[in-house]
Formats: sequence, structure tokens, C-alpha cells
Amino acid sequence: MLEMSLQEELRERYNPDGSVTRSVQMHLLDILIQVDSVCRANGIVYWIDSGTLLGAVRHGGFIPWDDDLDICILRKDYRRFRRCMRNGLPYPYILYDISTMKGYGHRWPRIVDESVSIIRRKPDGSIGDEKLWIDAFLMCNGSPGWVKRIDTLYGRCFRRRHRILNDGWLKVLVGTCVYPFISAVVSISRFAGRVLSPKTLMHDYASGYYSVRKKYEIFPLSEMEFEGKRFPAPADADAYLRRIYGDYMALPDESGRETHDFLEIKKNDNE
Repeated sequence: MLEMSLQEELRERYNPDGSVTRSVQMHLLDILIQVDSVCRANGIVYWIDSGTLLGAVRHGGFIPWDDDLDICILRKDYRRFRRCMRNGLPYPYILYDISTMKGYGHRWPRIVDESVSIIRRKPDGSIGDEKLWIDAFLMCNGSPGWVKRIDTLYGRCFRRRHRILNDGWLKVLVGTCVYPFISAVVSISRFAGRVLSPKTLMHDYASGYYSVRKKYEIFPLSEMEFEGKRFPAPADADAYLRRIYGDYMALPDESGRETHDFLEIKKNDNE
């Protein structure tokens, strides 16, 4: 973890108490606490991942300028995860995925806080709002070299099939017709991944992420402190993070510290 004086300097600069960024982070933490409770009650395996894990190791919580939160689950556990989240999460926390939310555009689920929205200034200068969520990425066996060969076509056909990508009736028609065939190819590829790459995990197809995880770096899971709470984490977080980020303890240049132009958090009327 970074020295306390540097941590305090970063905190004061990017996410001091009372700031909108800090409020966003605390709302995200509340979502994670609820998801963790349901997973523990039902014996569902998950772990904090990517920037969330990096923040836990380097900062003891959120990366000060960050505003998202990621977890991973095994793809084979997803149906049970979905059922338990739908039945076990209290309102205002709701699971979004392609089977439960019309127009939802991702192959992985999100757990959304329906009670609040964040108002932000977009890069084009317009003002927009969106609800807060955490991503639950599905992990499966596979090789990124092979996945990349079919992932773009699969993703486009999937989005056209579900009318998420409407780029002309002809492309939608072709994508809808091709989807069953490319979906069969993906099913075969998933099976091949289980046979040929049993010790390797990666994001499921059509996620757009291709970094590799090794099972021996993840299991058996440990626990790690994040914002004063403890959550499941990879057994060898150092090796896990170095595989993804390289020298992850080095702070990025200021130009690489992506911040968002938050304006306010508002309570939604349907709370």
C-alpha cells in the first residue's frame, strides 16, 4: 500500500469526504456489500477484480479518481447467481442482464442501484444522467488468441439479434440469421477451452476484454480489505495484478488518471 501521506494527498485532491466522487464511491460500496451478502448466504464464488482489486492493494479501497467497481464470477455459476440476486437483493438493488432487461446491451450482468442517478458533463459538453452499478464479469476457460478471431462477429450478431445495434435493416437481418451459427461456434469454443485451457480463465465472449487470469493465482480465494470491509480476492493478488497491469504499484501520470465531470447525485422519484 502507498505511504499514508501520499494516500491523504491523493484523497484530498480527487475524492475528499463530501465530494460527489466520494459519494458515488460509497454508493457503489453499498451495492457490493449487498451482493457480497447474497453470495455468502448462497455459497456463490466471486472475487473483486481489475481496478477494484488494484485499489484494494494500492490504496486500501477505491482508486481515488475511479468511479467503478468490478467483480468476477465463474460462467458456470451464472444461472444460480442470477436467480439468487433476483430473489435475494433488497430494493433498490436490481440485477440487469439481457434476459431480464429489454434493451440491455452487455453479455455480462450489472447490479444497479435504482434509487439514485449521477449527473455528469459528457465529453461533448452535454449534461446526462445514469444510474449507478457494479459489473459482474463472467469468466470461462479459453485462449484470447482464439476468442479474438470470433468475438467481434459474435458480439455484433448478438447485438443485432437483440435489437441493441440497429445499423440498418439489412445488417440486422443478416446478423439475426447468422447468430445461431456463430453462437454454436462459441459453444464449441467454450467446450474446447475447458479441455485445452483448464488452468486459464478469461472474460466470456463478447465482453471485449482479453487479459488472462490463472486459476492457481485465484484459488483458493483469500479476503482483502476494501474501504474498511473485507471481500473475496485472488489468493496471489500480486501475481494476478502484475499479469494484468505490470508494475501496478506505480501511479499513472496525471494525464492517465481519468476523472469524470460529476455534477451531482440525485435521488430518483421511484425510491
